[in-house]
Amino acid sequence: MRDVSNFEYDYCGICETKCKKKSMQVQDGTRRCKKCIDEKIKDRPLKWAWGSGRPNPTSTTAVTSPTVFSITVAGITPSHSQVSEKTYNGQLGISNAPSVVQFGSYYYMKVVGDGGAINISANPQITAGQKFDRICIEGTDNTNTILLENGTGLSLAGGVSFTLKNGSKIILTYSGDNWVENSRVEN
Repeated sequence: MRDVSNFEYDYCGICETKCKKKSMQVQDGTRRCKKCIDEKIKDRPLKWAWGSGRPNPTSTTAVTSPTVFSITVAGITPSHSQVSEKTYNGQLGISNAPSVVQFGSYYYMKVVGDGGAINISANPQITAGQKFDRICIEGTDNTNTILLENGTGLSLAGGVSFTLKNGSKIILTYSGDNWVENSRVEN
């Protein structure tokens, strides 16, 4: 387990080198050290495991390039997730807090509408996860877009719909009832 006792430091998401947070930058959703910024990871094996995204997966498969998922009106099922079994030992500064905190799984998906622009009609639009699961969904096409609407399993900021176009991203966390929007980047 990583030492998180000093919050001034963090580990690079690519090479896992311990660095000062101030010297690191976030690129493509990953905190990176100076030597890994803009470095293409296509030809490098990733340092983390990819698998089912549920606790204690029985097998994992290394993924060196992201799969683009073709989405239909039937909805999105989180897949190709980074297994995130990160825990934090300590009281988090709260009395009577549990000594171990378990965080959910993290999913990252690149998506495209199957044969054109898609308005997901499934209920829920994104398959229910486990509490605290997170998903980042990135669009890959300006014509074959995917529309996410508030409701039917989604709680979007301000109730405003979001269209996934090429380069646009949305990050959601599963609350136990709905996928709740954390942030979005429109392109």
